[in-house]
Amino acid sequence: MKRSSLVLAALAAVGALLLSTAGASFAASRTHQVPSKGTAHKKPKRGPRGPQGPTGPEGKVGANGKDGAQGKEGPRGKDGAQGKEGPEGKQGPSGIVSVTNLNLSTATDSTEGLAFLGETRTVAFGARTVATVTASIGFGSKDGKKFRSHFAICYQPVGGLIEIVDIVQPEFAVAEGEFVTQTVSGAIQALKPGDYVIGACAYGESANTVHGVGYATVLVGEGPLEVT
Repeated sequence: MKRSSLVLAALAAVGALLLSTAGASFAASRTHQVPSKGTAHKKPKRGPRGPQGPTGPEGKVGANGKDGAQGKEGPRGKDGAQGKEGPEGKQGPSGIVSVTNLNLSTATDSTEGLAFLGETRTVAFGARTVATVTASIGFGSKDGKKFRSHFAICYQPVGGLIEIVDIVQPEFAVAEGEFVTQTVSGAIQALKPGDYVIGACAYGESANTVHGVGYATVLVGEGPLEVT
């Protein structure tokens, strides 16, 4: 028993020594520990821009919003080149309203004052009405001596005076029984709306003047003229 006690005491002394040595070493290591400084690094430079990537898929159409306010009208552009001429159109309807033939052969006697010869035509004129008259009649002499006349195209507003449009002045010496045909024409237009008598007329004829066979043609149409 005594021997065992000695052994235990020795072991205890050895343990105490070891603990004392380990604590001293730990304390020494903590006392001499020095922090280390790291190396400072510069900020890296930015590299070149890479190529553009592929276009992504088209997105869905958004909801229809309200229409914005209308913008200001832009400046007028330059005139374009002239186009090719188109095909000719169809002929339009005729502007002739009526055609009338008048017999002038009944006017055999001479007239000093202005008067119509033979038949006449009464026409209702509107703002755009046009009438053209062409008249021909034979002139002769009762005694074979020189005669004179004034042969004209005339119109007369109903209830008004006769007006001359165009005139010829035949003056001949012809043998008794012979005739010389004279022709006159004129356009009656730009009249105020109303009814007008139109035809051939004569005045200032010598007493020996004689009228032979004669006719007149009256064409009535609608023209571009307008009376205000």
